[in-house]
Amino acid sequence: MVEQTINPVNAYIGNRIRQARLMRDISQAQLGNSVTNPISFQQVQKYERGINRISVVMLEEFAQAMHMPLGFFLPDNDTEYEPILNRREAELLEHFHAIPVKEQDAILTLVRSVRRR
Repeated sequence: MVEQTINPVNAYIGNRIRQARLMRDISQAQLGNSVTNPISFQQVQKYERGINRISVVMLEEFAQAMHMPLGFFLPDNDTEYEPILNRREAELLEHFHAIPVKEQDAILTLVRSVRRR
């Protein structure tokens, strides 16, 4: 099997899509259904992973659906295309958002206590 090379700009934009989606607590399916011509959650996944290149029109629709400025998703000229969250951090955040607030508070307390050690 041939390994696919992911363009760093596509990876950066994809990571920003995922971050915005998680911040807004929107599933991949919900995001895919929010655009003019709905797309599958698998297609959203491919955009987030940087596997598929996203058009500016689709990116603008995502931005509107998540109430984010289009510029949030685009790298600055001096950015080296490093994601703000790595995949592990994004996964942690995704799971964190999926649990009840009481458990979130307990996890925050635990993390704070471990960090102070």
